[in-house]
Amino acid sequence: MKHQRSVMRSCLVGLLVAGVGLTGVGYAYGQDGNSSRIWNVQEYDDPWEVEDTNDDGNPDYAVMTDDSERLELAAMDYSGDGRMDNFYFYEDGVLTRHELDTNHDGRIDVRIHLEEGTHVRVVERDTTGDGEFDQSREYGDEQAGASQE
Repeated sequence: MKHQRSVMRSCLVGLLVAGVGLTGVGYAYGQDGNSSRIWNVQEYDDPWEVEDTNDDGNPDYAVMTDDSERLELAAMDYSGDGRMDNFYFYEDGVLTRHELDTNHDGRIDVRIHLEEGTHVRVVERDTTGDGEFDQSREYGDEQAGASQE
């Protein structure tokens, strides 16, 4: 579990350093992985595994694995405010998407799509706070530098 947390934090730091331009953190998904939100860290239970990484008495890290114990979903309370705010989505144990609520309004406002678990392909942003992504930037071969607003 500690290794997985370290890998996820490294991914987040890598994305920040890579110039994605993320600031702050905040959001969570229901136990079935759909859009039903779980904000309160105390509400994570089966099938989630939880951990209190900062020893404040509240879970701040939760993971869900498949039958082969590969990661499926992970959520972190990165800001330490008692609400999950970073969400990681995996397919066959490989990170495919990272979502954040950077302004703590209860809506995802940054969505990062990854390829092969490490390569940023698309970064989407909701800059108006209406729940709709209004900016998108693609990264990669022929898409390098492409941007939509």
